[in-house]
Amino acid sequence: MTSRHYHYDKEYSHQYYLDHRQYYLDDAKERYESRRSGDTKNRVESLKKWREDNPGKTLWQRCTQKRKSDVFSHYCLEGIIKCAHCGITDIDVLCLDHVNDNGANERKLAGLGSCFYQWIKRNNYPVGYQVLCANCNLKKQIKKNG
Repeated sequence: MTSRHYHYDKEYSHQYYLDHRQYYLDDAKERYESRRSGDTKNRVESLKKWREDNPGKTLWQRCTQKRKSDVFSHYCLEGIIKCAHCGITDIDVLCLDHVNDNGANERKLAGLGSCFYQWIKRNNYPVGYQVLCANCNLKKQIKKNG
């Protein structure tokens, strides 16, 4: 089984660390000292305020949701995000479907979830996709498998 990080070279990384060891130590010391200073209280307060303003959403979740909605709006007619079969508009139950059922190969290449949406955007929205709700997607698979 090959690793996703096929460019990783342990010997090179170790040598790089040894060559730049002092930089890493200075950086770690600086971060440690900044955490021990009074700045921590301000950071904690700003984080609390951000969490109050954005309940239930982390930055990662917001970025993922934005990527998903960008990709879905491209593949939906008229830019209205909805299921191509039944018309449901709840983005939480919508998914991207491979029209030709060739998704296994692309999942190996691009990954899942947010990584897949990023791959789609990077490759200029290739053809062969549609937006379906989970029910219609499952129904399609049941019909295909007989």
